[in-house]
Amino acid sequence: MIDASTGETLTVIAVGGDPSDIAYGDGALWVPDGRSGAITKIDAATRQSTTIRVGVPLRALTVDERSGSLWAVTGNQPPAD
Repeated sequence: MIDASTGETLTVIAVGGDPSDIAYGDGALWVPDGRSGAITKIDAATRQSTTIRVGVPLRALTVDERSGSLWAVTGNQPPAD
């Protein structure tokens, strides 16, 4: 977490070795890991993180707050150049 007014790092939260996207919704940040097939949910109020194992590589996420759904795009990441 970074203080927007000062740029100072306030909190560091581990999110996996290959974070491939970030989404916000339902009071949390959601970060998929492109290699491990896990999603890290970070509660915006408490800064507590929870790891959700999906089991397949993840590329992107979006949160549909109206339906309470989290949508994920799966697939292997292309190799880095």
